[in-house]
Amino acid sequence: MDSYETMLRNALKNPSTVAWHGPSHAVASLQSSTSLEVTSVAVGASDGTERRVDAALLSADGREWSVPFFVAEGSSGLTKLWVYERPDPFEPTSGLVVVVNGASGVGKSALPPLHRSTVQDSLR
Repeated sequence: MDSYETMLRNALKNPSTVAWHGPSHAVASLQSSTSLEVTSVAVGASDGTERRVDAALLSADGREWSVPFFVAEGSSGLTKLWVYERPDPFEPTSGLVVVVNGASGVGKSALPPLHRSTVQDSLR
């Protein structure tokens, strides 16, 4: 795990060494952030050419990002990474929100638990 975290930290320090993907505002906010803490690293399977690694980052001001990245087999650096900033929690006053599908880490869990269960129960 430490080596993947080190690879990610090196890419953050030297952004021109890797291909960045994701919403431009999320990439810019991560690249301009200081005091980043890597809160988790999950190493996925390899397809024989590269391995996917999922990391979560937290800034000193409380912003969070999901950063999946790829490392070529036998390489010591990232080949590409995606950046998704966690949205602020959603606190509705009324109405109904239906979340049918969404990529990992893009904010589906930002819905309050009461509203998540209400929507899930109504779809059964």
